[in-house]
Amino acid sequence: MEVIKRGSETEAWEHVGASKVLISLGLGTLTSVYGALPWSEALKGSEVPYPIFDSQESIYATLLKLLDEAILDLDKMPLFCWEVVILLLMEINKNGKH
Repeated sequence: MEVIKRGSETEAWEHVGASKVLISLGLGTLTSVYGALPWSEALKGSEVPYPIFDSQESIYATLLKLLDEAILDLDKMPLFCWEVVILLLMEINKNGKH
């Protein structure tokens, strides 16, 4: 999430968009396997030591929202950068054998 914050501040949209895509990929995989997950309160550290579990439906809604935002972020980049991001994600997918 720090990459998204810093990338937004510095207008590094390729980092922001790619981060949101990768978070969505991870969330989708986790919720597909485990169902409900602690997400909305999970990254608050000691402020919320026992986060609630969000339903699988709300996790899917969150990841779809992140993907919509990623599209908007990546649209701020020149076309060449899009190609680099797509190739990078394809390489990650190939190496991770998802």
